[in-house]
Amino acid sequence: MNKKRMAFVDLSNFHDWPMGGMLEYELALLENLTNSFDIDIWGVSVNGKTPAPITINGRIYPINIFANVVTKGKFKIIPNFWKGLLLATKKKKIKKQYDYIYAHTASCLVGISMIEKSAKLIYHQHGLNFKKDKSMMALIQRPFYVLAQKSANIVFVVSDDDSVKKYAHNMQDKYRVKARYYPVKSPVHLDKFDRNKILTKIRNTSNINNFLYTGRLTAFKNAKFLLEVFNLYVKRKNSTAKFIIAGSGEEEEILRKKIQDYSLENNVTILGAVRHDEIYDLLEKAEVFMTASNGEGVSVSVAEAYAAGMPVLCFEVPGLEKQVIDGVTGKITKNRRVEEFYESLLYVSENYKELALNCVNESKNYDSYRISKFIEKCIIQD
Repeated sequence: MNKKRMAFVDLSNFHDWPMGGMLEYELALLENLTNSFDIDIWGVSVNGKTPAPITINGRIYPINIFANVVTKGKFKIIPNFWKGLLLATKKKKIKKQYDYIYAHTASCLVGISMIEKSAKLIYHQHGLNFKKDKSMMALIQRPFYVLAQKSANIVFVVSDDDSVKKYAHNMQDKYRVKARYYPVKSPVHLDKFDRNKILTKIRNTSNINNFLYTGRLTAFKNAKFLLEVFNLYVKRKNSTAKFIIAGSGEEEEILRKKIQDYSLENNVTILGAVRHDEIYDLLEKAEVFMTASNGEGVSVSVAEAYAAGMPVLCFEVPGLEKQVIDGVTGKITKNRRVEEFYESLLYVSENYKELALNCVNESKNYDSYRISKFIEKCIIQD
């Protein structure tokens, strides 16, 4: 039986731009969706460099380029987010070529909706944290979120069930959006984790010595706050504790300065951008995952921390307040005070084994195959 044709579209080169959990999310979905659909991948070049094809399940998939994004130099004038609209220039290659078009950036779906009326349009909203993001980029993107959802037949939202229901009702009431909404989690390759090794780590850990953060180093992610908390832990509790920060971003130099100011050079390591296949080793060695993010969808980093048996410390913010089960898979700090977050850290340290085992059990809900099959079912039956 012939497979239905699908265009899988994002403002990404599907290799290393943009960095972060969203790219890993999409690659995990593709690994399963390519078994059920005949897929073409549409993406971008970065600074003029055309991405190499990617291999999924033994098959080579070229990246069909619709735009070039610029991350440095004097030509970085037009916001890259807007370049999703350039899909409208690919009318001859896209119109009436697909049964489904599945876009992961709002501007991409808006661009496609200008030229394609016959395919089922699917938009994947990666979280609801934008509602609290006051940055210029968030302000640029917000109108496109509305337009994409007005154009879509199906909208997947990476968040918990209750939040998606409220969000869908608001969009339908305020903007007359007619799309069907589905809440989804973030997929994790559980087979990438050595369960026996993780259970041995949990069993043999007596003192919490290794902390980890993975993600972008931006004001919104607020990793500098974690340094302030970790500094208290080193000074008051464990002078040999280690904190690995795997990520890069505009606040990297601020973090490096804080490390010097707190004399934590022997305790904190900033690795910069790390290939995702190298993240698994970091996860298996660390005991506690920390994030001070101002909001997430359903965090891939947190889901992977669960799979590695790592309790999570976070704030009570959109996404994380539902994903992290307070006192069960980690500890949620309600107020943005260093001392209070530090107390949460001590709670996790004192209850580590129980929390860690709960995390391993909770990780089953993020299995990439299960989530991909749910998405596939929603697309086909809708």
